[in-house]
Amino acid sequence: MAVAIASFLGLLAVTGSAKAAIHEEKFCWSKTVSKGNPCLGLNEGSVHSWVTGIAVSGMEHSVCVRDWLNQAPEKCTSGPGQATFLDLKPSELSTYGWISNNVGVEGSTTVYGVIYWQDPPPPGSPPPPPVWHGPGGLGGQIVGDPDASSRYGGNIDLFARGTNDALHIKTYDKESWSEWVNLGGPALSSGPGAVSWGSSRIDVVGRATNGSVTHWWYDGSKWSNENLGGSIVGSPDISSWGSGRLDIFARGTDNALKHKWFANGSWSSWESLGGTLTTGPGAVSWGSNRIDVVARTTNGDVAHWWYDGSWHSDNLGGAIVGEPDISSWGSGRLDVFARGTNDALHHKWYTPTVGWFGWENLGGTLSTGPGAVSWGSERIDVFGRATDGSAAQWWYG
Repeated sequence: MAVAIASFLGLLAVTGSAKAAIHEEKFCWSKTVSKGNPCLGLNEGSVHSWVTGIAVSGMEHSVCVRDWLNQAPEKCTSGPGQATFLDLKPSELSTYGWISNNVGVEGSTTVYGVIYWQDPPPPGSPPPPPVWHGPGGLGGQIVGDPDASSRYGGNIDLFARGTNDALHIKTYDKESWSEWVNLGGPALSSGPGAVSWGSSRIDVVGRATNGSVTHWWYDGSKWSNENLGGSIVGSPDISSWGSGRLDIFARGTDNALKHKWFANGSWSSWESLGGTLTTGPGAVSWGSNRIDVVARTTNGDVAHWWYDGSWHSDNLGGAIVGEPDISSWGSGRLDVFARGTNDALHHKWYTPTVGWFGWENLGGTLSTGPGAVSWGSERIDVFGRATDGSAAQWWYG
């Protein structure tokens, strides 16, 4: 036992966030947790603001940690005697740790937790620079690629195809996630694509069991759905450059990129934009008359189309598996995400001053392509299906 604890503390000593912390406090130290009996860090001194991270270890089996006020999704250890670190962006919000059994794990285990926090920055200090966090677990059991939309700053609406083939939603509202909710409607045979054009509007598309496109929309009070026809392969996606405008993209049965749009109160027919796809597309708009679309080509890299009054295309390289996705936090900014051949999340981004940056590896282990959304400047949230079938989240901010 002494060796295990020493190894745990050694891991914490080399963790970046832990090294930057000024203070630390043990919690749930040498406590026992079991299914239905988690340990909450309520001992004296364990509730803090400006928390940089929470570290835990379970001796006899794997455990998970989350912060009680839901500033970040949970992190789980890889096995008995292993440690994990929940990286948090310091803020004035108080938080404390919650340690529980990993999903499906029976029996009890002795746990050790440490919360790290720093003194609040002096008045007028610049905020800390944004960094990548995750992956964190959001639970559920999903099939295929998830996708997300945002109606306003601090809001995320996450959509996924459930194991019953119904459309499910999970919502984040500034501080916490809701439970998964079944929206019902027609059965899906793909993951969904989602977008919002305003604070009370969401549009979602998916492939129906007959290969056509089903469209759900939320008007602020209720959900409705309709069928938009077409004959597609894989997951479609949807973008919007403003109120009353929708653009749907899909891979046709001829493997070309297909496009259908809604404007002036009515839907267009489907058009073909050409190309040869091996996945469904991902789409985003950063402003009026601008759309960017990405998809996987036959040689495994990422093809990119953009519309600025007319259509153009280029190739972004990479070596990916499954459907990529794309987000934008403002005019001229693009962020492309894909599952690499090593199953990790990969990222490539564009700025007007530099152009395209190279691919970077954000880690994790995906079993689908990702879905991405931005709710504001220097904030991105990315979701994918983990190997256990649950939803995973990365976020930048």
